[in-house]
Amino acid sequence: MSKSKHRKGAPGAAPSVVPDPPVPTTNDTRAWLLARFDRTWVQLCLIAGVAIAVFANSLKNGFHLDDYYRVVGNPGIMQISRPWLHFVDPTTMSTLDRIAGYRPFLPLTLSINYAIAGDNVVGYHIANLAMQIAAAWLVYQLVWKLLEIAPASSSWRFEPTRARLIALWVALVFAVHPVSGIPVNYICARDQLLSQVFWSASLLVYLRMHQRGFSIAGWVGALVLLLASLLSKGDGVAAPALILALNVTVLAQPFRARRPWLHAALFVIPIAALFLLQLPFGKSQIDHVVAANVSPWSYLLTQTQLHVFRYLPQFFWPFSIQQDPAVELATGFSLQVFCGSLFILGSLVFAWLWRREHPIWSFCILAYWISIAPTSSVIPLHAAAVDYRPYPSSPYFFLGLALVALRIRLPIRLPVRPLLAAGAVAWCAATSVVLNRVWLNDVTLWTHSVEHGGGSLSYLNLAMATPELKTRRQLLEQALKLSPGYLLVMVNLGRTLIVQGEVDKGLEYLQRAARGDAGDAQIRYWYARTLYELKRYNDANRESAAAAKLAPNNARNVYQAVLAGQAVGDHREALRWLDIVDGLQPATDEALFTRGFSLQQLGKQDEAIAIYRAFLEGQPKHAQAHFNLAFALMTQRQWALAIPEFERALQLNPGMASAHLHLATCARAIGNATVAQLHQASWEKSQVPKPR
Repeated sequence: MSKSKHRKGAPGAAPSVVPDPPVPTTNDTRAWLLARFDRTWVQLCLIAGVAIAVFANSLKNGFHLDDYYRVVGNPGIMQISRPWLHFVDPTTMSTLDRIAGYRPFLPLTLSINYAIAGDNVVGYHIANLAMQIAAAWLVYQLVWKLLEIAPASSSWRFEPTRARLIALWVALVFAVHPVSGIPVNYICARDQLLSQVFWSASLLVYLRMHQRGFSIAGWVGALVLLLASLLSKGDGVAAPALILALNVTVLAQPFRARRPWLHAALFVIPIAALFLLQLPFGKSQIDHVVAANVSPWSYLLTQTQLHVFRYLPQFFWPFSIQQDPAVELATGFSLQVFCGSLFILGSLVFAWLWRREHPIWSFCILAYWISIAPTSSVIPLHAAAVDYRPYPSSPYFFLGLALVALRIRLPIRLPVRPLLAAGAVAWCAATSVVLNRVWLNDVTLWTHSVEHGGGSLSYLNLAMATPELKTRRQLLEQALKLSPGYLLVMVNLGRTLIVQGEVDKGLEYLQRAARGDAGDAQIRYWYARTLYELKRYNDANRESAAAAKLAPNNARNVYQAVLAGQAVGDHREALRWLDIVDGLQPATDEALFTRGFSLQQLGKQDEAIAIYRAFLEGQPKHAQAHFNLAFALMTQRQWALAIPEFERALQLNPGMASAHLHLATCARAIGNATVAQLHQASWEKSQVPKPR
């Protein structure tokens, strides 16, 4: 029996049935999305896009704190033709000696910024943001590599898609968390960003060598990157301990084996190189930040409570993050010190005992404490608490949180974990957007600090950003109450009192400050400037010279010595200081005028005339410059050339009565008695006292 063959549409054929396409399940849709999302360029664009969106409102925020010494007016960054200078001259880092440590990559990148956009603050913020994006991308790569290498355990079994999602989540939270927001907003915290980028890259190279085989080229790359991190900021000194922790946890090496210790020892090489590089300069980075009058034991006890009761809570509720938290140093065991110590020691014991069963968790715990140790352990830094100290440790904290979340068994079949992950990123992003506005200017920054329990530095900076003298005085008095020995507060309080008319009391504060630290160039400068403003020129000249000698790379200090020298008639010394100023920064119109005046007083009229004319090309409406030029021409008996300059000076400043007297002299010299008589009459009229 033959089988009938029916063609579609043929007469008498049964209609063909086309089956419906399969309905995709939720799992199929998720797999489809993940397959298209699991691409490197997509993930990089997501990290960059989220970071840019969050920190877009920070780009026009102002300069703050050390920015005024390391960026604004710093001649060390105003040249790009000699980039090696930053590696051999630490003074290029700052005009303030006490913060001019050896971190050459910071002034190097700042000089690149200056070459591109000058003092435009937006350019500096864009560079900081770009570095944070690079740091977040390297965190993504680093976490992915750690999860890929980690041996299977009860806390982690490798799945490529899950590993990438975890790495992406850690990178996103790290990119936009308010702890990271501080180095993005604070231009001089760029050293922290640079250090993080280079150290993450170094660790990533090491992990890849572990997978592909160790080589000389790989070791050179890892160690050079660590050295670059150290030349940015010294946090990388913890690298050997972190490499040892990595080996005995994630890399599953026995603690007593040779390899972990050998590899850790190799990471000591860049640290030794940094020490050798700093030897010619006499001081290391740490000498500039260590408080000599603070006990390491007291500092350690203080840090134990800060870790648990300040830094860890700020990961979840960051609104108290500020620049100057007031912290009272612990002098003995208290309940907070006990709880903090117990938490830290307990977590370290857990990490050690469970390093085989939970290697990733153990590494996260050890890496967190090791990474924060250089700034928050036994070395007593000037600032007991700095709210972005957990920045280099934060990726390990976020990774640990992600792994804990994976272990939680949920009784419901809903995508709770993805929602929580997205919510965490959104929370961090939203809080950063809010806190970015705190950095708008000095008033907003220091008001926020004062409102959240800021210390004396907060009150000082808020006072100096407040124009109303009564409020400024109250803030300065509060700052001095918090820190009775704070010399810079004394200086500013003294100057405020002088402006309010209490000259003797104000000078007493300034004298106390100058006696308190005779080697502080900043204090001596403000004392000298105050004396100059009070027209006590002899004392001002002495103090100005002292301030200039203490900080010969600070153009502001040296220029004050120029002005004070001129005020006492020592024009040769003024010119010597002026030569130093011109060597520190491009010649300004003000410096040009000042040089012309000293040359004129020394009788070098030809040089003075040339300088005044050059000055007037840029400042044609400067009445005093026209007058000085005219006087120099008159001195050389160039009467006809002097007359239009005196007339221009009078046109710009009709109250410059002495110009009439000199015009009368010039007019008589060229035989114009009528004009001479008119100007002589104007001069005599100006000398008649006006009735009261």
